[in-house]
Parts: sequence; C-alpha cells; structure tokens
Amino acid sequence: MNNKAQFHVLEAVIAVSMIFLSLAFVSQQLSVPKSVVVPMDIRLKAMCDEALYSIRLAPSDEDGYDNLLIQYVIEDDTANLTAALNEVFPPDVFYNIWVYVSGNRSLWYPEEMRNPIGSVVVSHQVVEYNGVFYDVELEAWKL
Repeated sequence: MNNKAQFHVLEAVIAVSMIFLSLAFVSQQLSVPKSVVVPMDIRLKAMCDEALYSIRLAPSDEDGYDNLLIQYVIEDDTANLTAALNEVFPPDVFYNIWVYVSGNRSLWYPEEMRNPIGSVVVSHQVVEYNGVFYDVELEAWKL
C-alpha cells in the first residue's frame, strides 16, 4: 500500500480547508462595518435622553397640559425649555431642537440651524396633545 498518496490527499484537504477559512475570515472583516464609539458620545447621549425624559415627566404648572414638554411645545416656549436643558448640559455642548408634527420637521430652536461639529447624538421624546403627536428631537454635540 502506498502511504505517500494518502499523505498527499490529507495535505490537500488541510490546505484547501486553510484557504477557505482564510477567505471566510477576510470576507467577514470586510463586510462588518467598524463603528467607533467614543465614551463621551455615550455620556452625551445619556444626558440628552435623561434631559428630555425628565422634562416630559415633570408635571405642567398650567391646566390643560399633561407635562412640561408638551406645554413648552404648544406654547412655543423655547426660553424655558432651553433654560432647563442648559442646566443639565455643560457649556461646551451645543444643540438643535427639531419638532415633527404630522410628518413635517421644523427647526424649533435656535432660529437658524447650528452646524454640528464632530459626533452628533440624537434623542427623541414623543408627546400627544389633543390627538396630535409631536416628536421632539434633540440633536447635540460637544466641542
């Protein structure tokens, strides 16, 4: 019996297996997009989520509104909303506030859109008033 032939077949099977495993590894590395998450982005996202959520949970001081967030949106009170946000955010955090009503997106604060620099985080809170849903979007970035 010829042992050399058996070893050649075994070598060929191992070589082909190594080639397929290498190709599978390379294709996996090329197909999965790498996303880099900066720890500050995570903290900023958490700050934004918490700020909007806490304003939404705060009871309104006027009758007819379920919470402060809907009161601010309906009364177009950007001054009080931004004051509440500025208490939470450090001075080097900038933001735009957008409001979606019936699918229409409009910049609510500031009057002219600020151009984000660097990584941007986005937080949402959806509130309802008289059957109309308002999606308040907070787009923030840190310099």
